[in-house]
Amino acid sequence: SDLRRIRRTHFPSGELDDGGGAIPPPSAGLVASQAEEERNDGLDAEFLRVDAWAKSLAPGADGPWWAAATAAAAPVLHVGSRPSSQVADATARAAAVAAAAAATPDPQAQAAALVALADALASTCGRSQVLLARACWQWVSAQVRPPRLDATWSVHVPLFGNSRNAAIAEIALLGGYPAAGTWAERVSQLFVQLARACELEAVPISGFWKNMLYTPGQAMVAHNHCWCGVKVNGRWRLLDCTMAALLGGGAPTAPFFVPPTAFLYSYLPLQAYWQLIDVPLSLDSWLELPHCTISFFARGCMLLTNGLRSVNVLPSPREGQPLPTFRLDVAAPQVKGVHLSHALYDHQQRLISSWPPQDISALQLTYQQVVQGEGGSHVVEFGSRTYTSHTTQLYTSLPGPGEYILEVRHVMALPGGLPIYTE
Repeated sequence: SDLRRIRRTHFPSGELDDGGGAIPPPSAGLVASQAEEERNDGLDAEFLRVDAWAKSLAPGADGPWWAAATAAAAPVLHVGSRPSSQVADATARAAAVAAAAAATPDPQAQAAALVALADALASTCGRSQVLLARACWQWVSAQVRPPRLDATWSVHVPLFGNSRNAAIAEIALLGGYPAAGTWAERVSQLFVQLARACELEAVPISGFWKNMLYTPGQAMVAHNHCWCGVKVNGRWRLLDCTMAALLGGGAPTAPFFVPPTAFLYSYLPLQAYWQLIDVPLSLDSWLELPHCTISFFARGCMLLTNGLRSVNVLPSPREGQPLPTFRLDVAAPQVKGVHLSHALYDHQQRLISSWPPQDISALQLTYQQVVQGEGGSHVVEFGSRTYTSHTTQLYTSLPGPGEYILEVRHVMALPGGLPIYTE
């Protein structure tokens, strides 16, 4: 079926239409995964086992890989076989950085450290490619120490933190402290090298990222992020270890599999074929998409309003007429302790109105209602998971001319209404 799809897409007139010299484009062999492996019974338990093992292989933990890493970094940092867990002071940290900048580890010793870590990760995965990819993703996401969101493009922030063990790990695995590249690029490169050492095909992907600091309608003049593609059983998956680390260190707070259609709401690769969809989007079309996080889709939510854009223009208010109203339809699971909230902000990020209301005495410009009966229920798929979601209509009236931001969150709450996690 994959070969027929490639033929229909890239050779509509037949492979011999040009006399037999047709060369397929790079995208011809890029078949997107549909999380086929996750549909097998028992894989969730295998993931839990692999995750626990990957988290146990932390920098500094006794084992063959750490011995190899220490040996690789020793000529650079002049450390013994049992380094201290913390750099004593700022002077020592500066000396460590200067030493790392002045020398690089022996390539063979560095390769040995990488292979030793890959062997340790693979030891609990057998020959399963999806478990190998999961182990590499979980190890990178859990072991790196993420900076602030606005520092993921920094070339100065160390990958594993400021301890001596952190310096050993980055020098041994990437060749410097900090190694070359931005923080997100180094995270992606680390995953790619680990995956390749586990005999998986993997590539770093550079492009644009709408993170939580992005404002709808904001122009992007240069790419600002890096993520990965990994081939599992002949099909490609898109992974962002940086975002997984920022969300809490991989599973269970970050999804391992993300459908390309959901991934595209946040990420646009410089090479269009890495969108892994039949008709790639241009940069302008991508910027017009509403800003939706991957976690929003991972929870079984879906946008239902047709023609929705990142910037939507409403009619001007008329004297004596009702305020112009913006309606947004969202499908979300109806689960006890979970609800949708939406809030209206002005251009200075000041809250104007929210639902549920925070102050019942204030002017209410926001309102919600859940649609029951026909048309109110939707089956939403996210990888191997299926949700029964219900339509919620979100209404927002604007107080007057101007620029406003509408924020929708999927909120989990403790009894009593205390929110504990939102998207």
